[in-house]
Amino acid sequence: MAVNNESLSKRQVFYKNFRMFPQYINGTYPLSAMQESTGCSTGMLGFFGLWMNQNQNALVLYDTIFKSFIAQEDMMKEHAPVSCGEHFNIPELTGNNKIGRIIEIGSLFGGLTVLFKIFSMCYGCDFIAYDICGSPYDEEMDQLNIGLRKTDVFEDEEKLGKEIASEGATILLCDGGNKIKEFNMFSKYLKSGDIILAHDYAPDHKYFAENIKGKLWNWCEITYGDIQQSVEEHNLKPFLHELGLISATACFIKE
Repeated sequence: MAVNNESLSKRQVFYKNFRMFPQYINGTYPLSAMQESTGCSTGMLGFFGLWMNQNQNALVLYDTIFKSFIAQEDMMKEHAPVSCGEHFNIPELTGNNKIGRIIEIGSLFGGLTVLFKIFSMCYGCDFIAYDICGSPYDEEMDQLNIGLRKTDVFEDEEKLGKEIASEGATILLCDGGNKIKEFNMFSKYLKSGDIILAHDYAPDHKYFAENIKGKLWNWCEITYGDIQQSVEEHNLKPFLHELGLISATACFIKE
């Protein structure tokens, strides 16, 4: 017998719809860092029963960033090269060698938020998440003590700017409703060794149409031309550039 969605709670509807994508129910990771997804639907991943609006390569990108800091902490005295998988080497970092906080602007489905929170708990850094619309999964967020800030991030500039600039490296992901403004507003608070990312990115719209759309990701909301002035003004350098391209994510480090 067909189930009427109107009789279900928001959480029941979510899990009912989520089962339409059984290959991702347990949150799959790519077998290869170069593995491509086949469009926006199959590109989305699940984590702890929550969607994350990212393709598979993005998880490799975040994992490599985290491993970069861990490796630098472990190798500061040894100066030995550290390999990260078949395709990407962990790059050398500048500035702080320990993550102070991860900041996510735009939580949406919550899967990436939960993943970041679990990493921050294991690593021992702060985690801050913003989403002006809140989350339909407040219960899950509360259980992890995420404390999602249901605030317009632009009205919270002074507070967040101080947090970005505080001691310890900041990893800032701009993935809200106005990624261009988020990147341009908050990049000025970065200090040496901080990393800033922006999702739904391509170098330009031509590159997006020819290399990303329908192959890796189906959205482009920010290009290099939108952020070039901030990149140059604040001395930001590409970081894990090739991995960022196949993740549809801009990734820069402050020198």
